[in-house]
Amino acid sequence: MNGLLQRHGKMRDIYLPQCVQADNGDRIHIIVNQILHVANSHYLTYHSANYLFTSLLIEISELALSRLLSNPAHSQGNVSFNKIIEWTRIHAEEPLTVTDLARKFNYNKDYISRLFKQNTGMRPLEFIHSIRINKAKELISRTDMSIKQVAEEAGYTDEKYFMRLFKKRAHMTPSQYRNAYHKTFMNNV
Repeated sequence: MNGLLQRHGKMRDIYLPQCVQADNGDRIHIIVNQILHVANSHYLTYHSANYLFTSLLIEISELALSRLLSNPAHSQGNVSFNKIIEWTRIHAEEPLTVTDLARKFNYNKDYISRLFKQNTGMRPLEFIHSIRINKAKELISRTDMSIKQVAEEAGYTDEKYFMRLFKKRAHMTPSQYRNAYHKTFMNNV
């Protein structure tokens, strides 16, 4: 795939990665919220949801291909880093530090930090916070849990710290987020 991209500069097909890290406030997040809004608005035609879903797939493909072009070394697949990412995702709600990650995978903590920055564009703790805040967003929009309960469930023991971090990343307080997305249900089955 990288060879085709290098030779032709454009792809005919949509390529979807198994996982992709989207930047904060990017187009993918906006399109997903639009899809949820359309799905819950009971439009008389279903074409708008199909259009938005197609747009979402194209955006994900574009993001993956642009990162492939900008970082060809990553395209060969850093299997060990994928294991680090997956382990971090699974354990993000636990008390977790860069030193813990380094110890777990027998790397120097500076090397782990460089790996995260090269592959995700974030430092390890930023990555952990993004996972936690995304979990908090899901809990806020899908449940009636208190903000304190959401903070604890997402991995934060200090509710005030959680609220500061949430506001910094989501550009609104947890309560404002709940009010904005209270009718947005994401796979509530």
